[in-house]
Amino acid sequence: MSTLESKWETVSKLCDNKQSKLDDALKQAEQLHKAVHMLLEWLSDAEMKLRFAGPLPEDEASTRQQIAEHQSFMREMEEQQVNKDSTIALAQEILSKCHPDAVTVIRHWITIIQSRWEEVSLWARQREQKLNDHLRSLRDILDLLEELMRWLLGAEATLTALEAEPLPDDIPIIERLIDDHKVFMDDMSQRQPDVDRISKAFSSKRQPPQQQQQQQTTPAGRDKGRREPHDRRTPHGQSQGTPRTSTPVRGHHVEPEIRNPRARELVEKWQHVWLLALERQRRLLDKLKYLQELERIKNFDFDEWRRRFLAWMNNKKSRVMDLFRKIDKDNDGKVTKEEFIEGILKSKFPTSRLEMERVADIFDRNGDGYVDHKEYIDTLRPDRDCLIHGARANKPLTEAEKIQDEVQRQVAKCTCVHRFKVFQVGEGKYRFGESQKLRLVRILRSTVMVRVGGGWVALDEFLVKNDPCRAPFLLMRCLPVQGFSPAFYKPVPAEDGSKIPVYQWVTFHAILTLLPLTSLFFCGFFTGLGRIITWKIFCWTSVLL
Repeated sequence: MSTLESKWETVSKLCDNKQSKLDDALKQAEQLHKAVHMLLEWLSDAEMKLRFAGPLPEDEASTRQQIAEHQSFMREMEEQQVNKDSTIALAQEILSKCHPDAVTVIRHWITIIQSRWEEVSLWARQREQKLNDHLRSLRDILDLLEELMRWLLGAEATLTALEAEPLPDDIPIIERLIDDHKVFMDDMSQRQPDVDRISKAFSSKRQPPQQQQQQQTTPAGRDKGRREPHDRRTPHGQSQGTPRTSTPVRGHHVEPEIRNPRARELVEKWQHVWLLALERQRRLLDKLKYLQELERIKNFDFDEWRRRFLAWMNNKKSRVMDLFRKIDKDNDGKVTKEEFIEGILKSKFPTSRLEMERVADIFDRNGDGYVDHKEYIDTLRPDRDCLIHGARANKPLTEAEKIQDEVQRQVAKCTCVHRFKVFQVGEGKYRFGESQKLRLVRILRSTVMVRVGGGWVALDEFLVKNDPCRAPFLLMRCLPVQGFSPAFYKPVPAEDGSKIPVYQWVTFHAILTLLPLTSLFFCGFFTGLGRIITWKIFCWTSVLL
């Protein structure tokens, strides 16, 4: 019995000891459970606060306020660090004497607490660093903004004062002003990145109206919008709105909006000063161009202008009369000097209005204020040159110039009312006669030759066969400028639309005059001397007629 009693007492003591340990373990487990959940809840709130803190403020006062709030958060975090350390210490104590089945759970809680605390601590330090850097950048940007504003105000005042002054009429002074203004423009271009930096720092993208409308819709409206493309009542299963395409719509361009009033004022002032600078530059360049043009007009040479104009027309492969007909809108054969000037300027010929005013006075020979087609052609005639191309500079003539001079000399022998038409369309390329067929002209063995078929024919021989003044069988198509005017023929009036003067034989005297000559020609044609004499008489009589 004594042994049983002693054993009972021992077991009772062990039970009481075990019960007290279990009670202590329960209290520590409850304490650990409460501390872990409170710490994890605070860490979750801190994480949400740090992750969704919003964008950085745009002004210095808001930035300082956020820095103060973050400093109070850091102090709170320091207080929570004590709770974190005590919680981990309690977990370590329980871990040393807990049941093996609880080791995994306690270690998991310790790992979660430490990892979450490190993440929140890292985000807090980053937030603090970001706020401090933003505050420093705001100070720098605001200082830069004030500096740029002072510079712009001074530049605006300077440009306004310069625009109020008249521009000088001296070319060296204008060139010096242009150089000074170029230095100003370069300085302004170097400051452009600073303005862009300020504009970017205080700008925010505005949402397009369509996106704002979608954000304001209710969930039911969004669900309705999802079901609407599949509605069978709509053609092709699409909605009545904008058609769905695979390419993005370019119409919704999001423009940045500058919310800071001081920065907005800086951008507007910058644009205003830039426009003033461009206008100043334009005025200076126009004045310099005007003065240079005046200086060039003082030494104006119409012969040089005419040669440039004819060469320009040849390069375009156009005829001079085509341009005059284009200027002459009403086809009355004459245009005013202002119309003539505007027509030449619109043709893209390299000239100026001042130069064309001098040229128009030269074209207006009779001083009536009009330029007719005869004045136009006579003024552009190559024989206006007192010296041949290159002779003024004592330079040898090129082959093209020799060909052109020989062609002009030969064609000048024509005495018709309608001169034999010859137009140069390029170097060594001419169009002859009414057909205006393109032919090549070269100098072969010191003779100007024309390409005919597969061979070459001398220019004078070619004109004898094609010019009505030289070809006897074409002579009746030509009206002599000089000589008598017999009563037995008259030309067809020009208003009837005839370009070639064909003559009407109106009296019987023409037949009586030509019949003996024709019979004499055919009778004497079969003898050598008679053929020569008859041919000469026929040609002489035809010229007189």
